Amino acid sequence: MRPSDGVAAAEVRTLAQGEAVRAFYHANDHPDGFRFVRLLDPEDSTGSKAVIGLSTGWIPATVAEDWNPDVLKSSSDAPERRVLVRLHGTFADAYQQDPAPVVGMYWRVERNHIRPIGVPQPPAELSLLVVRWWDYWNPKSKRSRSHNVANEEMLLDVLQGPHSPQEAMHEQGGYEVHSAFIRESSDLKRVGASMATSMRGHCRAGLYFLWPTQRPAQERRLAGAVSESAMLELMQCMEGEGVRSCWPHPSGLYRQLAGKLWTAIASQDHPELRVPLTVMVDVRTWRSNPSGAAEAVTEELRALQTARTGTSPGSQLRGVVKLGFSWMGEDVRPFTGLQELEKVLQQMLDGCSDDVVCMVQERVEVVACEFRLICCRDLARGEETVTWELVRMRQKPAKQGCLDSSFSLASHDTMTAAETAAMLFGGNRAVVEAAEAEVKRLGNLWLQWFRDQGFGTPGPAFRLDFLVARPTNPQEAPEVWIVELCECGGSLCGLGHHPRTAACLNECLHVLGRPAGRPPRSLPPFHPSAEHGRGAGTGTAVVKAAVAASQPSSFVSRLLAVLCSPSGRLTFLAVVLAVLLAFLRRRDAEAARRAARVALPAAS
Repeated sequence: MRPSDGVAAAEVRTLAQGEAVRAFYHANDHPDGFRFVRLLDPEDSTGSKAVIGLSTGWIPATVAEDWNPDVLKSSSDAPERRVLVRLHGTFADAYQQDPAPVVGMYWRVERNHIRPIGVPQPPAELSLLVVRWWDYWNPKSKRSRSHNVANEEMLLDVLQGPHSPQEAMHEQGGYEVHSAFIRESSDLKRVGASMATSMRGHCRAGLYFLWPTQRPAQERRLAGAVSESAMLELMQCMEGEGVRSCWPHPSGLYRQLAGKLWTAIASQDHPELRVPLTVMVDVRTWRSNPSGAAEAVTEELRALQTARTGTSPGSQLRGVVKLGFSWMGEDVRPFTGLQELEKVLQQMLDGCSDDVVCMVQERVEVVACEFRLICCRDLARGEETVTWELVRMRQKPAKQGCLDSSFSLASHDTMTAAETAAMLFGGNRAVVEAAEAEVKRLGNLWLQWFRDQGFGTPGPAFRLDFLVARPTNPQEAPEVWIVELCECGGSLCGLGHHPRTAACLNECLHVLGRPAGRPPRSLPPFHPSAEHGRGAGTGTAVVKAAVAASQPSSFVSRLLAVLCSPSGRLTFLAVVLAVLLAFLRRRDAEAARRAARVALPAAS
């Protein structure tokens, strides 16, 4: 047993039943996995089922049974070594809605997390506000661990995994977590100034694990979705109270990224950033005259294309319609020509309010794949330093309902450089290397763009997504276009969460450009996540590297593409098993016939 800082070994003494103490409470220690919080406002009369209060921190308590370290040392029966206390306050769980909150809750706490009254309580180095979805137990949410805000495991990675606040400060009890378990958008109004006042840490940071949306239908359908205006209003309110938004980002930057507000201006004013030309749709104008609005958008996009290239575009404009504040690949639809554009706008804007963010973007043709830069702000190396890892994503057909078979989106499957060359570029590694160099060059331009726009270097993490289009001439470099600036909390594309978690802790402890109390942690290197199961240079990638070096035929490239996909691998295994079973059956049948021929003379 190791006493915490500020508590000498001699002070780890006997505790008597009824003694007044303070206990360091951690809601996630519940033996059955529940998440009871000490309510901030037990007398709330709004009727809301949101649960808001302290989930980790020091709470006044009373020792519920005697605790004697000498008895523990002399016992051979391995008794319970923790201290049983009765925590003062009112407690509730968001998932298990009891008829009434629990007043005074019994809890077992490690002895080094008990402070008798009169013994100094450790100062809180960090106070966290965690605004999150209420249903932490739903098995349907146990997917997309790196980027699903309704997945409890994602939050555990950030809050108590390696390089997290719990790992850094739990032993000393030097931090606290205030949690708001949200069921609907209106619950966000219950979090405000009173919450900020209760956060006593030297550094105060807000982490928001929700999906803001501008469509009421998505709020009803998608776990974790809330009103965009309500969420951003809360973030701005807490920022005004001195609680910095550290996940995903400060509210101004977050609105730009999640709403895709940057696309139109950057595409027109900064051609060097390689944004496909984009035009915003005025939804009020569209609602009053859908055909006229679609035609006006088409003409504006054509005029921009002519100004950029000096030539008139073809008669049938091909483009993509996108909505802002949309999640996990939804609300991206292709169109060809004015009539299809009208139809797609009708489908996507049906039921939306007039302030929904909608844009029409020229389409990048012959997309081979996406290259992505997974980025983390590395405060240990400097305030403007970013560490990134390049990943290569396979394409997949667009979702059901898209009639254009030539349109594809990025899948969740990654490729090594050798696989990319073999499957997509005829084994030409030079083409892949040229695309990677261009992606990194553009990545540096985008880092400067963030600074020029007044956002500084984004922290704790973000992602830059680039479309890689096949060149007309196989010997030329492919075209590269930016397609997404993804906020912190987006998919890590098969990489582990450790660098992002460490960057988040650094961000929370970084105050006004100065480290607060402790220096920033060095970021651990990027590695493939355990659940992703494969990474560059492992497994079959070694074989494909040799194949790529020999310039495989297009047939071999297509065969490798099939075998590298999950469905292709399953099909291949099924064929192998079927052939093996057929062989075994044939062998057994042949053996039986031989035995029968041998047995006949003996019978006669």
